[in-house]
Amino acid sequence: MIKIKTLSLRTRSSLKALEKHKEEQLTAVETRMLSVQHSTLSKRFQSAMADYQAVLAHHKDQTESHIKTQLRIAGVTHQTPEELEALLDNETTQVFVDNYVQETQAMKTALQDAKMRHKEMLELEKSIKEMHDLFTDLATMVHTQGEMINVIEYNIEHGTTKVADGNTEMSKAYTKKKSARRKKLWCFILVLCIVGIILAYVALHTLITSIFTF
Repeated sequence: MIKIKTLSLRTRSSLKALEKHKEEQLTAVETRMLSVQHSTLSKRFQSAMADYQAVLAHHKDQTESHIKTQLRIAGVTHQTPEELEALLDNETTQVFVDNYVQETQAMKTALQDAKMRHKEMLELEKSIKEMHDLFTDLATMVHTQGEMINVIEYNIEHGTTKVADGNTEMSKAYTKKKSARRKKLWCFILVLCIVGIILAYVALHTLITSIFTF
């Protein structure tokens, strides 16, 4: 989960760096191509993050269900939400075992497992919040990118921007050869990041399914 979060933040930073790259002196055609490419990668990344967020939410629901099952096994029933929260947050299981359940190893084990799942659920809630913030940031980026593409297309269609003649284009292409290589490298890195996130999502989903298959 931490690796996926780190990879997501790095990918977002790469997308923003690619966006800043457009501020260099480029022709209208080059700018439009870079904008479309950036927008496409951003949307794919946004989609992958949405899928990952859905997996986290599903795992949280499964964890809550598992906690309730373990508490029933431990004999902890009819407690208020506040009492259950105190029970699961307390570091010493034995104190609550004395108060709520009989002294049997099976019940103590079930209660300890519920406490562990509760801690995991709190971490999931934090991760979901972080993914939501990241998702919102990406949505804004994609929206802004779309507006920029529309402006560029409008300018091209109405003749407010002009493409230089062939000789000038060749000269610019030669002087910007290194810059073009950097752009290709950024795009390659972004694609690798997105593929990595998708593979991580599939692996996480498979792991969660295997853990919660009763």
